[in-house]
Amino acid sequence: MIGAAVSRYVAAAPRATEANLKTYFDEQGIDGPRIVEVVLRQVEAECDAFFVSSIVRGLGGPTSDIDVMLEHSGKQAAPGMSTMMFVEDRRIGLKHVATSDVATAIAEIDALIGKPQVTAAVSGWDKTHEIGWVDLERLINGWSYRTGMAYIHALPAYCTVACRYFAQDALYFARLAVLADAAGACRASLAYGRGATLAMMDQVMAACGRVQVTRKWTLERWRRFREEAVPEAAECIAPVVAACAVLGYDPGAGHASGSQILEHVEHVLGLLGPELCPSAAAFQTNYAEQNRSYFGSARVTHDARQIVVADAKLFELAARPWCELAAVDAATARSLVTIAQAGLLSPGPQLAS
Repeated sequence: MIGAAVSRYVAAAPRATEANLKTYFDEQGIDGPRIVEVVLRQVEAECDAFFVSSIVRGLGGPTSDIDVMLEHSGKQAAPGMSTMMFVEDRRIGLKHVATSDVATAIAEIDALIGKPQVTAAVSGWDKTHEIGWVDLERLINGWSYRTGMAYIHALPAYCTVACRYFAQDALYFARLAVLADAAGACRASLAYGRGATLAMMDQVMAACGRVQVTRKWTLERWRRFREEAVPEAAECIAPVVAACAVLGYDPGAGHASGSQILEHVEHVLGLLGPELCPSAAAFQTNYAEQNRSYFGSARVTHDARQIVVADAKLFELAARPWCELAAVDAATARSLVTIAQAGLLSPGPQLAS
């Protein structure tokens, strides 16, 4: 899927993105080139200006900020710096990145495809790179009056890594929904089930080139994606729709059990195949050791810390394969859910080969 669907999207994206931007500016009575002119005059540096985010995706409205990413080709005073200005009473959000940092980030994404530690790499990306994970996606999908979509060539690799990350996310939330059911926490199960379903939507869309890391627009993007009727996505859409139907995203829907959501997630993972959903061995990660030093952190809730201190066995359980957690008693399940909410439960997805 990552081949044909993404290749078609990459070929069509520059024209479609330019059209989205023109439509937005025309509807809002905004002079796009003038915005670039004013911004570059104020910056006083050699750089290219990329319009990014909702306005290039056709999702902008009358109250939307106009987000511009400035790519500096020379020395940059403050990599990753964000600033703001107003042009013709419109708020312009500016993010500064360096060309060399972008090139380094894209090269590392290519290298990530062949490695198993995708989740850890993406989760910790912003700590080790001058350009953040979200900002890199926005730049790849951004559009410049000078160079068009200069980084669209990096989209297939980014989509592959993002898809694998979303697969982990979907499975993690689905299994937490199973634990919440065992704990008798219906509302928590529903929340985790919805998290898993949103991750499934993002995964399927990323597999077809329509990647966006933030989930502000996920449901609207999914609605439009279904209307596109991408041939390669037809089989994958069905289990996501089924999950939506039982979670309350569709009219008259009831409440799904965690096991139902997990079944739909595993169905999607199987359909997408090993390139986007690597084997269990590749993903097996033991978070126990690194979490030991985390227990003293202010981010860990009092309840979670007390549970772990009171019952060391739970700490051991948190690093076990998920299949061993499915049959725990209700009290243990409640404790594990509390630990998970503190960020201490290993995702360890156990994906099928």
